Amino acid sequence: MSRQEWYRQRKLAKKAAAKAPATPNVTPETPNFTPDVEAAAERIKKTSERVLELSKENGLIWLEAYEKMLDGVLKLEEDTAKDLGSDWVEKLVSTQADFIRNASQAYLSTLKDRLK
Repeated sequence: MSRQEWYRQRKLAKKAAAKAPATPNVTPETPNFTPDVEAAAERIKKTSERVLELSKENGLIWLEAYEKMLDGVLKLEEDTAKDLGSDWVEKLVSTQADFIRNASQAYLSTLKDRLK
């Protein structure tokens, strides 16, 4: 193949590529297809409501587990302070545990109310 023939072939290929569509139509057209937008919107709404409901349930479960864990830690602190045998340490730890217990109960109950 001569150089002129090669350039001519190349020029023809470029013209053919320019005429071809950039992305071929791979989805066949269906003349009688009408999407049911109402049904799709209803399915999306139901799915969203279910996700929200499950999120609330999981949030409540997590909050209850956190509350139990916190109570266990506070009881452990109080028991440890009792074992030390010092009245002022026991009173200090007990007061601190009561404060944390009351503050966390107020906070967690507010969160639980919002999730219900």
